[in-house]
Amino acid sequence: MFTNLGGVFRCLRCGADTDALIQTYLFKTTAENAGEVYRVGEGAEVDGIEEFIPLYPWDGRAPLEVAVGDWDCGKCRLNWQWAKLTLTLDGSKGTILALTTFLPKDASDFNGIHRLQRDLADLAGEKSSSEVLPPGERAVRIAAGFKTWCREVAGVEP
Repeated sequence: MFTNLGGVFRCLRCGADTDALIQTYLFKTTAENAGEVYRVGEGAEVDGIEEFIPLYPWDGRAPLEVAVGDWDCGKCRLNWQWAKLTLTLDGSKGTILALTTFLPKDASDFNGIHRLQRDLADLAGEKSSSEVLPPGERAVRIAAGFKTWCREVAGVEP
């Protein structure tokens, strides 16, 4: 079971704004809220943060920023696109402050990102490696992997 994050995102390929859903395990899912859509200003109990790969340290007080995905464009159908989720935590209750398009073309685009969806983190090429990269190097590699994906899959120059 899962819940959804809902927002309006801009497509990398065609530039269309799409009201899209992102399935997530970030919020606690029960029979009562399975399939529920959470948008800016809404939220629920956070219990799936361990499913996300740590990037930059989080102090536990500032808003938590998480790169989430994926969503697909309603116009050109390009999937595997990403969003940046910003939420506050009051105990275990998370409230969405922002949910925006995330195009990680450069390592600096990851500044302030505390956690990553596993599929996005895998663009760093660490999956088959036993090495653990420092955050800055991981961000460089993910951005490079994203650019390759843009060219080879999306057919666009990032």
